[in-house]
Amino acid sequence: MPFLYQTIFVALFANAVISFCIAFFWQAKVIVVLLSTDDPSGTMGLFLSGGFHRELRRKWGKAIAYVSVSYAALFLVAFLVQSIAPEIFK
Repeated sequence: MPFLYQTIFVALFANAVISFCIAFFWQAKVIVVLLSTDDPSGTMGLFLSGGFHRELRRKWGKAIAYVSVSYAALFLVAFLVQSIAPEIFK
């Protein structure tokens, strides 16, 4: 049974790291796009409201959601396993 828990933790941790890397990539792309615009005043507000670069906003939003879900799943599973089998963490 500990092998199963270890495998689940490794898979969830890898998923969290991968999701962070994907979100980091899209965040960097958003920053580059926003810095390359001619009028920098209010560009982040326009970007978030969908005023421009709508496709980039969708991809960026999905990446942020992926990170949120991945980390929530990682901590939720860790909490549940600690509740069910606390001897694993000793």
